[in-house]
Amino acid sequence: ENLKMVFGVIRHPIDTFESIRWENKGDYLTATILYIALYVVFVCNYVLRGFVVSTANTQNTSLLFVSLIFLVPVALFLGCNFLVGEINDSKARFRDLYIGFAYCGAPFLVSMPFLVLISHVVTLNESRILSLASVAIYIWCAVLLIIFLKEVHRYLLRTVFVNLGITVFLMAVVVLAASLLGMFADQMVGFVVEVVKEVQ
Repeated sequence: ENLKMVFGVIRHPIDTFESIRWENKGDYLTATILYIALYVVFVCNYVLRGFVVSTANTQNTSLLFVSLIFLVPVALFLGCNFLVGEINDSKARFRDLYIGFAYCGAPFLVSMPFLVLISHVVTLNESRILSLASVAIYIWCAVLLIIFLKEVHRYLLRTVFVNLGITVFLMAVVVLAASLLGMFADQMVGFVVEVVKEVQ
Protein backbone atom coordinates (compact mmCIF):
# COMPACT_ATOMS: atom_id res chain seq x y z
CA GLU A 1 0.00 0.00 0.00
CA ASN A 2 2.80 2.42 0.86
CA LEU A 3 4.50 1.75 -2.48
CA LYS A 4 1.21 2.42 -4.28
CA MET A 5 1.40 5.93 -2.84
CA VAL A 6 4.11 6.62 -5.44
CA PHE A 7 1.34 6.76 -8.03
CA GLY A 8 -1.03 8.41 -5.56
CA VAL A 9 1.29 11.37 -5.12
CA ILE A 10 1.35 11.85 -8.90
CA ARG A 11 -2.46 11.87 -9.16
CA HIS A 12 -3.40 13.50 -5.85
CA PRO A 13 -0.31 15.09 -4.26
CA ILE A 14 -2.12 17.20 -1.66
CA ASP A 15 -4.17 14.27 -0.35
CA THR A 16 -1.09 12.02 -0.27
CA PHE A 17 1.09 14.50 1.63
CA GLU A 18 -1.70 15.26 4.08
CA SER A 19 -2.14 11.53 4.74
CA ILE A 20 1.58 11.24 5.48
CA ARG A 21 1.43 14.06 8.03
CA TRP A 22 -1.98 13.65 9.63
CA GLU A 23 -2.83 9.96 9.10
CA ASN A 24 0.69 8.59 9.57
CA LYS A 25 0.67 6.96 6.16
CA GLY A 26 4.02 5.72 4.86
CA ASP A 27 6.90 4.42 6.93
CA TYR A 28 10.68 4.64 7.20
CA LEU A 29 11.23 1.29 5.48
CA THR A 30 9.21 2.17 2.38
CA ALA A 31 10.80 5.62 2.20
CA THR A 32 14.27 4.08 2.46
CA ILE A 33 13.41 1.66 -0.36
CA LEU A 34 12.29 4.65 -2.44
CA TYR A 35 15.55 6.50 -1.73
CA ILE A 36 17.53 3.45 -2.84
CA ALA A 37 15.41 3.14 -6.00
CA LEU A 38 15.84 6.86 -6.71
CA TYR A 39 19.59 6.51 -6.21
CA VAL A 40 19.76 3.60 -8.68
CA VAL A 41 17.72 5.50 -11.28
CA PHE A 42 19.85 8.62 -10.72
CA VAL A 43 23.07 6.66 -11.31
CA CYS A 44 21.63 4.97 -14.41
CA ASN A 45 20.44 8.31 -15.74
CA TYR A 46 23.91 9.76 -15.19
CA VAL A 47 26.09 7.03 -16.69
CA LEU A 48 23.88 4.83 -18.90
CA ARG A 49 22.30 7.35 -21.25
CA GLY A 50 22.91 7.03 -24.98
CA PHE A 51 26.08 8.65 -26.33
CA VAL A 52 23.98 11.11 -28.37
CA VAL A 53 22.57 12.54 -25.15
CA SER A 54 25.51 12.21 -22.75
CA THR A 55 29.22 11.42 -22.90
CA ALA A 56 29.29 10.17 -19.30
CA ASN A 57 29.65 6.42 -18.92
CA THR A 58 30.90 3.83 -16.46
CA GLN A 59 34.47 4.13 -17.79
CA ASN A 60 34.94 7.89 -17.40
CA THR A 61 32.69 8.59 -14.40
CA SER A 62 33.40 7.84 -10.75
CA LEU A 63 30.59 6.02 -8.95
CA LEU A 64 31.70 7.75 -5.75
CA PHE A 65 31.26 11.17 -7.38
CA VAL A 66 27.78 10.30 -8.70
CA SER A 67 26.82 8.89 -5.29
CA LEU A 68 27.94 12.04 -3.51
CA ILE A 69 25.98 14.41 -5.76
CA PHE A 70 22.86 12.41 -4.91
CA LEU A 71 23.34 11.50 -1.26
CA VAL A 72 24.88 14.73 0.08
CA PRO A 73 22.12 17.11 -1.17
CA VAL A 74 19.40 14.72 0.05
CA ALA A 75 20.93 14.40 3.53
CA LEU A 76 21.67 18.12 3.78
CA PHE A 77 18.19 19.12 2.65
CA LEU A 78 16.47 16.84 5.15
CA GLY A 79 18.64 17.96 8.04
CA CYS A 80 18.65 21.67 7.21
CA ASN A 81 14.95 21.89 6.37
CA PHE A 82 14.06 20.19 9.63
CA LEU A 83 16.24 22.64 11.59
CA VAL A 84 14.79 25.64 9.76
CA GLY A 85 11.28 24.35 10.41
CA GLU A 86 12.00 23.90 14.11
CA ILE A 87 12.75 27.62 14.50
CA ASN A 88 10.00 28.75 12.14
CA ASP A 89 6.80 27.37 13.69
CA SER A 90 6.61 24.22 11.58
CA LYS A 91 4.09 21.44 12.16
CA ALA A 92 6.29 18.82 10.48
CA ARG A 93 8.12 16.03 12.25
CA PHE A 94 11.38 14.61 10.89
CA ARG A 95 9.41 11.47 10.04
CA ASP A 96 7.15 13.49 7.76
CA LEU A 97 10.09 15.12 6.00
CA TYR A 98 12.00 11.88 5.52
CA ILE A 99 9.02 9.99 4.13
CA GLY A 100 7.39 12.78 2.13
CA PHE A 101 10.61 13.94 0.49
CA ALA A 102 11.10 10.45 -0.95
CA TYR A 103 7.67 10.59 -2.57
CA CYS A 104 8.51 13.94 -4.17
CA GLY A 105 10.82 11.99 -6.47
CA ALA A 106 7.94 9.87 -7.83
CA PRO A 107 7.91 11.44 -11.33
CA PHE A 108 11.67 10.92 -11.60
CA LEU A 109 11.41 7.33 -10.41
CA VAL A 110 8.55 6.42 -12.73
CA SER A 111 9.51 8.35 -15.89
CA MET A 112 13.29 8.61 -16.05
CA PRO A 113 14.02 4.90 -16.72
CA PHE A 114 12.00 5.18 -19.93
CA LEU A 115 13.97 8.24 -21.02
CA VAL A 116 17.24 6.41 -20.36
CA LEU A 117 16.09 3.56 -22.62
CA ILE A 118 14.81 5.92 -25.32
CA SER A 119 18.11 7.85 -25.27
CA HIS A 120 19.81 4.87 -26.95
CA VAL A 121 17.63 5.07 -30.07
CA VAL A 122 17.11 8.81 -30.62
CA THR A 123 18.89 10.98 -33.17
CA LEU A 124 20.67 14.24 -32.37
CA ASN A 125 17.61 16.33 -33.27
CA GLU A 126 15.30 14.09 -31.27
CA SER A 127 17.61 14.31 -28.26
CA ARG A 128 16.45 17.90 -27.72
CA ILE A 129 12.94 16.64 -27.08
CA LEU A 130 14.40 14.16 -24.62
CA SER A 131 16.21 16.99 -22.83
CA LEU A 132 12.96 18.96 -22.58
CA ALA A 133 11.24 15.89 -21.17
CA SER A 134 13.97 15.59 -18.53
CA VAL A 135 13.56 19.24 -17.58
CA ALA A 136 9.80 18.73 -17.31
CA ILE A 137 10.34 15.82 -14.91
CA TYR A 138 12.63 17.91 -12.69
CA ILE A 139 10.10 20.77 -12.68
CA TRP A 140 7.36 18.29 -11.79
CA CYS A 141 9.42 17.06 -8.83
CA ALA A 142 10.07 20.67 -7.75
CA VAL A 143 6.34 21.45 -7.82
CA LEU A 144 5.66 18.36 -5.72
CA LEU A 145 8.35 19.51 -3.28
CA ILE A 146 6.67 22.90 -2.87
CA ILE A 147 3.26 21.28 -2.35
CA PHE A 148 4.83 18.83 0.10
CA LEU A 149 6.50 21.53 2.19
CA LYS A 150 3.33 23.61 2.23
CA GLU A 151 1.24 20.71 3.49
CA VAL A 152 3.55 19.17 6.09
CA HIS A 153 4.82 22.47 7.53
CA ARG A 154 1.37 24.07 7.31
CA TYR A 155 2.85 27.19 5.73
CA LEU A 156 1.47 29.79 3.39
CA LEU A 157 2.96 29.59 -0.10
CA ARG A 158 5.10 32.66 0.51
CA THR A 159 6.50 31.14 3.70
CA VAL A 160 7.38 27.96 1.79
CA PHE A 161 9.69 29.92 -0.51
CA VAL A 162 11.25 31.69 2.48
CA ASN A 163 11.76 28.31 4.13
CA LEU A 164 13.37 26.94 0.94
CA GLY A 165 15.65 29.96 0.62
CA ILE A 166 16.89 29.66 4.20
CA THR A 167 17.31 25.90 3.78
CA VAL A 168 19.45 26.31 0.65
CA PHE A 169 21.50 29.04 2.38
CA LEU A 170 22.09 26.80 5.40
CA MET A 171 23.08 23.93 3.11
CA ALA A 172 25.64 26.19 1.43
CA VAL A 173 27.01 27.24 4.82
CA VAL A 174 27.39 23.60 5.89
CA VAL A 175 29.20 22.73 2.63
CA LEU A 176 31.50 25.74 3.01
CA ALA A 177 32.24 24.92 6.65
CA ALA A 178 32.95 21.27 5.76
CA SER A 179 35.26 22.39 2.93
CA LEU A 180 37.18 24.71 5.25
CA LEU A 181 37.48 22.00 7.89
CA GLY A 182 38.70 19.57 5.25
CA MET A 183 41.35 22.03 4.05
CA PHE A 184 42.41 22.71 7.64
CA ALA A 185 42.62 18.98 8.42
CA ASP A 186 44.65 18.39 5.25
CA GLN A 187 47.11 21.12 6.21
CA MET A 188 47.38 19.76 9.76
CA VAL A 189 48.11 16.27 8.47
CA GLY A 190 50.74 17.67 6.11
CA PHE A 191 52.29 19.65 8.97
CA VAL A 192 52.41 16.60 11.27
CA VAL A 193 53.97 14.49 8.50
CA GLU A 194 56.66 17.11 7.91
CA VAL A 195 57.42 17.34 11.64
CA VAL A 196 57.72 13.54 11.91
CA LYS A 197 60.08 13.46 8.91
CA GLU A 198 62.30 16.15 10.44
CA VAL A 199 62.41 14.37 13.81
CA GLN A 200 63.41 11.12 12.14
